[in-house]
Amino acid sequence: MIEKATRDKWRLRWQMERAVRRVARELGLTPPFGPHMFAGRLVCKGCYIVIEPSDMGRHGLYGQCTAAGDYYHIRYRENAGMGQRELIIWHELAHIVLGHVTPDLKERQFTITPEKEYLAEVWAEAMMAYASALGWGLRPRAATGIGRLIQDLAER
Repeated sequence: MIEKATRDKWRLRWQMERAVRRVARELGLTPPFGPHMFAGRLVCKGCYIVIEPSDMGRHGLYGQCTAAGDYYHIRYRENAGMGQRELIIWHELAHIVLGHVTPDLKERQFTITPEKEYLAEVWAEAMMAYASALGWGLRPRAATGIGRLIQDLAER
């Protein structure tokens, strides 16, 4: 028999997969797309996001999202690999989409609980998989290799 905790994790993952498809559809995005394009579509909805690398490794951080006024500021570890950088940015975008960080809150690290971190991680993994069209039965236009790199660069 499958344990309740395992069933709950699978149910949450399934719910997040549905949620990321709905959010992407609402923003008019079809895979493949990257986090920068996603953030750009949020700007059209009145959510201004600045994404930039930062020297966070010395503090043991991978990413951070703060908000002030109408702006969100996402910083990610500059020496992280390309795939890890993308997951970090998706994770921080998840905090914005899930309402964990709002312009009226102060620094993110003071308001985020382990449960919210877990939810953001599940959302980020689901969105990254959907955005790259991996494992969704979709035929990606340029989901891998040089085509993906060119598309990611074009989005910036």
